[in-house]
Amino acid sequence: MVYSGAVVCDVGCGDGVFLKYAKEIGAKTFGIDTSAEGIKLAKIFSGCENLYVGSADHLPLELSSADLIVMIDAVNYIQDYKEAIREAAKKLKPGGNLLIMSPSNVSLEEERSTTEDSWQRHVCGIDELRAVIEEGMEIAEISFIKKPVLTDRIQQAIDVLGRTGITGLLRSILSIMNKDHARGSETKRLNVDHGGDIYLDHSYIPRAFIKNYEAIEFVIVAKKR
Repeated sequence: MVYSGAVVCDVGCGDGVFLKYAKEIGAKTFGIDTSAEGIKLAKIFSGCENLYVGSADHLPLELSSADLIVMIDAVNYIQDYKEAIREAAKKLKPGGNLLIMSPSNVSLEEERSTTEDSWQRHVCGIDELRAVIEEGMEIAEISFIKKPVLTDRIQQAIDVLGRTGITGLLRSILSIMNKDHARGSETKRLNVDHGGDIYLDHSYIPRAFIKNYEAIEFVIVAKKR
């Protein structure tokens, strides 16, 4: 969805990681964030000039002008996420895409008890987002980013090794082995199945060690009618 000449806006752009890669592809990039410090970092890191401190319900774009608007780990932090999505729909071209990526399981109580400066305001699930998205857009895809969950015995062994300090050494050895393996093959760390889900896998973890895959993020792609 990012290509040369595309008008792309990152809502909650942070330090500009997404904008950097979009700009390198040749997209015309815009970014907005509530953090002035984040915008300063984004200018340095991404080289993007169209960066603004502001609110997600007032995007720095003309009506029907954007090809892609992304909200990457942002909707839980936006005060009025419904208005932010409606604003994105207004600023997208017909056929343009909104991409929302957000954690699958979040405990506000747990985060607020461990993070004093947590900005997270609410937890938006797929159903809550679907309701407002479908007011003016059509959902084209829902997929998940998943990480491997180790078998109980392997995890217990790792915990024991961690307490003895051996885990760090083993991790370094496996990392070197993986780099050597990657040089001689085309093995990819991200594996996408036919359903679109992305599996965060490491080629050096034997399949027998993996019990299942846990969804850590969901991704919604919606298209402007």
